[in-house]
Amino acid sequence: TKPGGLKDQAATLNGSYAPGRPWLDLAWQMFGIATALVPVALVAHLLIREGAGLRTIGFDRTRPWFDLGRGTLVAAGIGSAGLAFYLVARASGFNLTVVPESLPDVWWKFPVLILSAAENSVVEEVIVVAYLLRRLCPQPAELKAHLSAPDVKITSTTADSGPVHELRIHGTEAAHVGAVAAAHGITLHELTPQTVSLEQAFMDLTQDATDHRSQPPATTAPAHLTGAAA
Repeated sequence: TKPGGLKDQAATLNGSYAPGRPWLDLAWQMFGIATALVPVALVAHLLIREGAGLRTIGFDRTRPWFDLGRGTLVAAGIGSAGLAFYLVARASGFNLTVVPESLPDVWWKFPVLILSAAENSVVEEVIVVAYLLRRLCPQPAELKAHLSAPDVKITSTTADSGPVHELRIHGTEAAHVGAVAAAHGITLHELTPQTVSLEQAFMDLTQDATDHRSQPPATTAPAHLTGAAA
């Protein structure tokens, strides 16, 4: 309801919390940056607790120069595209004028701006990109690794209609499969125990004495994985 178009209004990204009181302002700036990183610490805690570790979302030093180069290219591509979109939207009158900062001219101005930029990038990459995508993607390999045992046979298939991963697990109970998945943070969208008919059981017992067999025995606990959510 404010008169004028959007391009005549402004939105400040990094403003002062306590104008005229630089030390209090600095304290509030650091407090805001630290509290914004709490969800990142929570992600690290959840990954370490389930035994996956931060390496599963790319926090390692196996390829530092490759990761740095690829990250720079991705940041340049996304940043330039976003900046171009903003300029076009503002020129068309559909966006506010973004003011990057309005901090006072004090010694901690640029260190706080750098820390704020780092905080925003870490929060976005860790939570929005890495952790969210990991929780939404199927995790059949992890479940297979946790269920691996000499007497457990596991096969996997992928449906033609989409990225639906189905694990057929033979040699353990469905309750055990569900418990293992829950203990390691793997969400099962379907867990269906299958029993063998009397006819199939008879054919299995006499398979060495006959050449006639019905279909291969069904598995005891097919687990259909279409994704894993937090």
